[in-house]
Amino acid sequence: MVTLKKTEKLKNIGKSCSGVYALVNHSKQKCYIGQTKNLKDRIACHVNTLDAGKHHCKELQEDYNKGDKIEIIILAETKKYSDERKCLEDYYIMCLHERNIGLYNDLGQAKSDKNFFYRASFLDFNVRNLIQNIRL
Repeated sequence: MVTLKKTEKLKNIGKSCSGVYALVNHSKQKCYIGQTKNLKDRIACHVNTLDAGKHHCKELQEDYNKGDKIEIIILAETKKYSDERKCLEDYYIMCLHERNIGLYNDLGQAKSDKNFFYRASFLDFNVRNLIQNIRL
């Protein structure tokens, strides 16, 4: 089952809104961090591929098939044509990894040349909230 947190916020996202999101599996305390130029389309793609049994992340798909609830959380909205998205995605991946949160992501994905501490004061608050949410 896939649920959307902040559904109202998702409805209000414009067609071209880009950003960073998390797919959270509370039962395993594990998540997948992603970034996209179009949040609405990417989230719909995740939901559709999970439902069809064809998600690119085999472990996430297996957990979903077993009945684990996957929650989608929008972490940040960004400018459409910006390096900020990749930087933010890498930052979230590295922060969660350092705090021993399970990730579906391949850590080799986090290779941004950008400063991981870009917008750090904003991100640290969001990272803490995400960790609390995962550990519910």
